[in-house]
Amino acid sequence: MKQSPGRGNTEKGVNAAVLGILRSATDLSKPLVVLDMPCGQGVFASFLQEQFPDLRVLGVDKYVEPKSSNIEFHKVGIQEFFAQQPSLRTDVITCISGIPCFDGLETLFASFYRSLHDGGVLILTNDNVMAVRDRLTFFFFGHVRRFRLLYRQNEGNWNLVLPQALWMWLQRSGFRDIRVVYTSIHAKDYLLLPLALVMYALFLPYLLLKKHPVTVRERLRLFPFAMFLARHYIFVARK
Repeated sequence: MKQSPGRGNTEKGVNAAVLGILRSATDLSKPLVVLDMPCGQGVFASFLQEQFPDLRVLGVDKYVEPKSSNIEFHKVGIQEFFAQQPSLRTDVITCISGIPCFDGLETLFASFYRSLHDGGVLILTNDNVMAVRDRLTFFFFGHVRRFRLLYRQNEGNWNLVLPQALWMWLQRSGFRDIRVVYTSIHAKDYLLLPLALVMYALFLPYLLLKKHPVTVRERLRLFPFAMFLARHYIFVARK
């Protein structure tokens, strides 16, 4: 059996990091219900079903169908899926690199919360646009790395959402035990380490001294030094 879930349609190492978080957050040997949306070609969802056959893994995607048929797949939009499955209750929801494709975040997060059992886990990942290379790209070219300067009418990744906004939506929706993990730092990203150190030295006092009800601990968890190098981040929260 495969030992790694593969890359799928996300940054290198993200699926492996999500699997590690999932292993520590819940017992995958139990007959849990796992909802993966959008699942794309089903790389992560199919791996979970293969490795943990007692799981019931559901994949949802409006545009792409999984290569494997070992999961319960629904070819429909996410909001439509929740509308069609009002009584569905899940133990885990994974949303890997899906946020840039969605609008209606208030409804989406409410649906995530409603469909989870009490104590259920939401794992949500997104491209990190706070890194040094993204800041430089925006400074010189007016856009960040994963988002085009000019959008097509059918643009896939279009909704640029900052980590502090996702933190806010999770809190507003009632989630607890929220934490964020920055991941996917490539070897060439360390070439920007000297600049990252200088920028964080300037950013840190601004972060800590700013008057705001968010605690110092939460600020440091949301904006650690890794933010300046990592290409991706993962939010983990419980209902």
